[in-house]
Amino acid sequence: MYLSYGGSYSKVTEELTGYTVLENGVLKIDQTISGTKILAYVVKDANGKFGMYSAEQYELAGEYTVSGKKLTITAKFENGNVVYMIAYGTQEATPVSPDFTTKKFVLKVDGKDVTFMWSVTDGVYSVAILPDNAKKFEITSSSYYCDVDSNGSNKGYIKSSLFKEVNENGKTVYTVTIGYSSVYEGVLSDDETYITVTMGEVVYRFYKNAKTDDYYKYVAIKETSEAAKYLGEFKVGENKLTIGLYGQSYEEYDEDYEEYDFAGCRAKYFVVTYNGTTVTVKYDAAVANGIEFTVGGKTYVAKLEGGAMTVNEKAAA
Repeated sequence: MYLSYGGSYSKVTEELTGYTVLENGVLKIDQTISGTKILAYVVKDANGKFGMYSAEQYELAGEYTVSGKKLTITAKFENGNVVYMIAYGTQEATPVSPDFTTKKFVLKVDGKDVTFMWSVTDGVYSVAILPDNAKKFEITSSSYYCDVDSNGSNKGYIKSSLFKEVNENGKTVYTVTIGYSSVYEGVLSDDETYITVTMGEVVYRFYKNAKTDDYYKYVAIKETSEAAKYLGEFKVGENKLTIGLYGQSYEEYDEDYEEYDFAGCRAKYFVVTYNGTTVTVKYDAAVANGIEFTVGGKTYVAKLEGGAMTVNEKAAA
């Protein structure tokens, strides 16, 4: 048996030796061809036409138990395409288009859109409902981030952050790709405002940029930074204080391309919201004297005292 592939001018024919004919007549191919591992299925459809499908396209179909309910995925193969029908619990099967890049699909359950995700471990498939907080730091559209501890060009790049699992400690874990190919594990914080990512020997917190910026969607700070302790939401007496980070980008004119292009970080700020009023304050990693900000004509100092946040009006000079 032989497999032919490629265009009319580059057609290649390989002898198939690693194949199995399943009981349902489907041909399973498991062979290395021209240095590439091939795991695929050849299915004859109702019209008598053969089509080749990837392992996940074929193997995803089956029965699963998800949150105590039965989930059934059926697949119809026709003309090289696959139509999936999914039934969950007592609901009738409905057509669904799985995303094989993120390994997810969305199914309407009791009138609400619920996201399911599958994983494959040693060839065994499992399906789970994506936790609500898993979407907090899902990044599917690449973006730059500003490292407030860096004095360099600050063109850090997050390619993606995809939900991986809920670990044994109940923490939501992501697979985070920094740059174009460096992969790390990110863990969502208890307050769901940042993820921690260990890069080498340094642990970073990644926050969403506190203000809209043309390039920076995220801001990074070292976990060991004293300033990191000041970030988040605090209850101070009857008042609420929120402190975030803002990385501001800038552009420079590129004479070669005759256009303006992203050049890096112009400035870094704390974004302070106190009793509903938001102001920006120049970022300073040295916070031994607290963070000073002005709201409603009065100047205040937010300072950690014995691990508790305090806000006091600054006496006039």
